[in-house]
Amino acid sequence: MKKSKLFLAVAVVLTIGTTSCKKEENGERLTSFYASCEEENGEGDSKTHLSGTSMYWDANDSVSVWGSNDSRRYVYKAANGGSTRTRFDYARTGNAPILSSPYVVGYPARYWTSKNVVTLPATQKYVPNGANYIPQYAYTESSPSTSSEFKIEFLNICGLVRLNLTKPNTNISSISITTNTPIYGDFSISTSRQYRNYPYYDYVYIPSTTYIGNGGSTVTLVCSTPQSINSSKNFNIYMPAGTYSQFEIVITTTDNRTITKRANSSIVVGRSQITTITLSASDLNIDVNSCLSGLFSVSAGTQVKFSSGNLQCVNGEWCFAAHQYDYLGAYSSTVWDLFGWSTETTDFGMSTSTSNDDYAFDFWDWGTSINPGAASTPWRTMDDDEWTYLLSGRTNATNLWGMAAINVDASTTVHGLVLLPDNWTAISTIPFAPRGSVNANQLSLSQWESMEANGAVFLPAAGNRNGTTLVSTGANGNYWTATNDGSNKAYYMGFASATASANRSGNRYSGRAVRLVQNAN
Repeated sequence: MKKSKLFLAVAVVLTIGTTSCKKEENGERLTSFYASCEEENGEGDSKTHLSGTSMYWDANDSVSVWGSNDSRRYVYKAANGGSTRTRFDYARTGNAPILSSPYVVGYPARYWTSKNVVTLPATQKYVPNGANYIPQYAYTESSPSTSSEFKIEFLNICGLVRLNLTKPNTNISSISITTNTPIYGDFSISTSRQYRNYPYYDYVYIPSTTYIGNGGSTVTLVCSTPQSINSSKNFNIYMPAGTYSQFEIVITTTDNRTITKRANSSIVVGRSQITTITLSASDLNIDVNSCLSGLFSVSAGTQVKFSSGNLQCVNGEWCFAAHQYDYLGAYSSTVWDLFGWSTETTDFGMSTSTSNDDYAFDFWDWGTSINPGAASTPWRTMDDDEWTYLLSGRTNATNLWGMAAINVDASTTVHGLVLLPDNWTAISTIPFAPRGSVNANQLSLSQWESMEANGAVFLPAAGNRNGTTLVSTGANGNYWTATNDGSNKAYYMGFASATASANRSGNRYSGRAVRLVQNAN
């Protein structure tokens, strides 16, 4: 990767007397300076040092400037844009400030609350072939008292994660990255002084970041205009340098479908470097052959494994929700996860009819929708007897389920039912009360992920649907069985805040959730 050097050429304007210029008593009056990108080996680059990105100074860009003896920041604004070099002028009325070295400069101005604290945002904006407001930092001990110009190198605070995505007939509305440590919020800046044999100067101050609060571990790139990935396209997200042992990418499409990819190994993000992750069509397809690891007895001789999420149908394509705790929570004519009881005439229950007569036919198992006729993916819907055995008939059954609330992030809590596998071993650091209420079992996302890794299943309280109206969303869970109760009704498994049971009968037209299983033996 080619490298470039970004300099601030600072023009210092001294107070002018009647006959000559003279030095200010406490420093220099800093009126304007220039930012430019010096080329190496004849190769041009962007204002950020990062090769292959079309990012240049904009007329709206502004930076914060501090001197050594003043804790107040001063804002300077770009006079013009469209290139790797521009002049920054003092952005306030009146005289420019008198400042003494060393100088600290932070870009963009609004990210910097003090000379050593930068606030990284939780939301970034998609920019074609670039990124928006990549934070940068400059520090120098040089004094302008002996020269009318001196040079400062602007350095990146973060690294850039570049996602290269390709999937036919797919439009992207947003992309989120979640890691095991905070990647937005307040970060303190420290520097290390290093000698570099660049022209014009001998030393550079390399910035590093340390999280100090008011943030979180998920950053979202928002596309104000949907972005097609029929052909390969880059999406750039900046984040602090580091080695991330957990790295999850969630891609949200314009039809409200989510595609989740988790890294199998640590991801290293280097300061002022680009980390490229390429995902092709096959990578972005939801794997409908995968099961969760836990084994659950549903009869004296049968164990099953659950699918990785609730069943969904998006624009005619069947899939599982990206996470076990995901559900749509709204009606759409093209995106379904609450189905009437499945019959041939209702196309697996995708109907808003509220007449039971329209569902009075033989059951069609939702499992055949995933891969019709393929014996290699024998997904199926459990019958009512199996749900009853799971909840109350298997060994130690009453201690192997309970209500819970998963606190996904600061603004999202999902209520639901946790099912524990036959061979469940309690995790000492995660208290879990069997048959407890959602209030008794409050789980952080990391706690839930630990339980999930040990085989636990979570059924979200997705509510149910009457026609196009959703009710009890977030409070009750209702999951269809394969067992009918006459021509107008069918059995389902249901739960509320502290109870769960099968053998419940309800109208076939009611839209309920579906969680599929595969036989494990």
